[in-house]
Amino acid sequence: MAARYVTGLVGALERYGERPAIGAGPRVLRFSEVLDTVHRLAGALADAGAGRGTGPGTGLACVTGGNRPEALLVRIAAHLLGARLTQVVTGPAVHGLEFVLRDCLPGLVVHDVPVPVTGVPLLGLDDLLARAAGREPAEVPVRAREEDVARVTYTGGTTGRPKGVASTFGAMAARDDRRGAAWSGTTHLSGTTHLSVTSLAQRAGGRCLEQLRAGGRVEILDPFTPGEFAAACRRLGRVSTYLTPPMVYRLLDDPATAGGVPGLEAVSYGASAILPERLREAVTRWGGRWRQGYGMNEAAVISRLTPADHEAAVAGRPELLASAPNCWPPSAARPRASRSRCATSGTRYCPSGARGSCGSGRPR
Repeated sequence: MAARYVTGLVGALERYGERPAIGAGPRVLRFSEVLDTVHRLAGALADAGAGRGTGPGTGLACVTGGNRPEALLVRIAAHLLGARLTQVVTGPAVHGLEFVLRDCLPGLVVHDVPVPVTGVPLLGLDDLLARAAGREPAEVPVRAREEDVARVTYTGGTTGRPKGVASTFGAMAARDDRRGAAWSGTTHLSGTTHLSVTSLAQRAGGRCLEQLRAGGRVEILDPFTPGEFAAACRRLGRVSTYLTPPMVYRLLDDPATAGGVPGLEAVSYGASAILPERLREAVTRWGGRWRQGYGMNEAAVISRLTPADHEAAVAGRPELLASAPNCWPPSAARPRASRSRCATSGTRYCPSGARGSCGSGRPR
């Protein structure tokens, strides 16, 4: 069976053809232009040897020096081919690039920055784009299958060598299904522009694809500065975004954004602990809907702080801002599929409102 995660995305690119899809400053690609470029890129990548497979030399690695929109297009093209993809945006947080490029066993490395020589064929990103632009328009059918490994995402290496975490197309589709069901009835995707300011190699890349699948626009901002962020929010109107805690602090400390960011309607945040008092400042000054997700590459999201939790915290339960109390996916809703539990000890589950600790275990 062709992978739903990919067929759904291709269907959205076809369905929303003339809507604006991906912007980066003055340049904006329509959905139809994204689809055309992706087909051309898929053909060029296939010519260079990228494709389905699980063994050594069958994957694709993409290494970029910043959040270029083209990196997102390469990701979609790799998904179309069913190629196992490892993406890396280089920077101070990247540890062990040579190890990652050897460990992910690629057959091709696409890059726009110098990369270690590992004996794998290298292809410059600009060269790939030129090859794609020179191809005749031709539709590339979805070759990805549900059981294929879509991505291998590497941990940060804080406890040793980075570890590759594999996700199949089927798992990625199921994750989106759970998220969509939990967020139904809220203005989340199609009514806003998602302003992407964090690494496209991590959560931001998947979040952008969710936005496109719902027919919404993505705007990519790189590098992040409070002034440019505020200007983008004003220009785009209704904006959702994902911020790291240091970004929240910078916005709070900048006089131009400390009191509010016009146009900013929804904020997800995570990647590290956030100071509760600073979070309260942001929620009360800026308003909007706020979500926190706690998780790891190895386990995705484990627990969440919902918009309702943030509202309750401001209204009189400030202790909520120091926790993420809701197991994800909700154990009560998916008792056999969930790997999360909130317990006082062992397998004794906490009733609603009680305190406990979150952990993960094999479903029984």
